[in-house]
Amino acid sequence: MKPDDSFKPDPSLLEGAKFHDNVTQVYIRTTEDKLLNFLNDFREANSKVFGWTVPLSLVGSLGATILTTTFTERYSRPASFWEALFIFFFLASLIWLAVAIIRAVLCRKSASVSALIKRIKNDP
Repeated sequence: MKPDDSFKPDPSLLEGAKFHDNVTQVYIRTTEDKLLNFLNDFREANSKVFGWTVPLSLVGSLGATILTTTFTERYSRPASFWEALFIFFFLASLIWLAVAIIRAVLCRKSASVSALIKRIKNDP
């Protein structure tokens, strides 16, 4: 593709101007199945990096519920049953949050675009 030479700026506009050329290209040749594998791994790593958001919202909402609610008897179950149920789900969400944070920390480097390009280029 030829550059368009039809644009000719006024020479007075260019006085003292500095130009930096950044026109080098790097081409990467790979197969479709390898690229699909790289992109699937990248998507999975990205979902692990942001996987802490759901358990955090559950911990917050369940914690607020436990702190502010007066549990009552409902559906022929005593109040202590409902309180224990909420505490159980709060603790389960807290464990899920801890696991999700550990996964996010471990996967944060592999979820970057530069890491994806390095992997596609086969750089060490």
